[in-house]
Amino acid sequence: MEAALCAVDGVFLAGGNSYLLLWHARRSGFAELASPRVEAGELLYVGTSAGAMVAGPDLAPAANLDNRREAPELESSLALGLVPFTVLPHDQDPEAREIHDAIVDANPAVPFCRLADGRAVLVRGDTAEVVDSPVVA
Repeated sequence: MEAALCAVDGVFLAGGNSYLLLWHARRSGFAELASPRVEAGELLYVGTSAGAMVAGPDLAPAANLDNRREAPELESSLALGLVPFTVLPHDQDPEAREIHDAIVDANPAVPFCRLADGRAVLVRGDTAEVVDSPVVA
């Protein structure tokens, strides 16, 4: 994993079950190796859906978005901690928005970033900005 990460400028983590993705990131060594490189500006991290969720501090506040039982070996819901907020993806969907409302209401002290498809949160240092994703012709 270390050799693979040293050979690239960026990584892309896709969607799926955020708990299962976090489990794979931990067991492969990715979580331990990638986080310091991202924080040092040596590695670009891009995540969509679950990949965006695991960039945050903890999956627990958004627990009802994914089935925790799909990753029974995962010892902790602590995520990568690359950003100080938890992404709630697919917020344009009315059903997802309703679930997100309940999550936000149940966790008033937790910072969330609600993202609709076609939007991204661009993080540079301590600054985070929600932007429209570029249209590719």
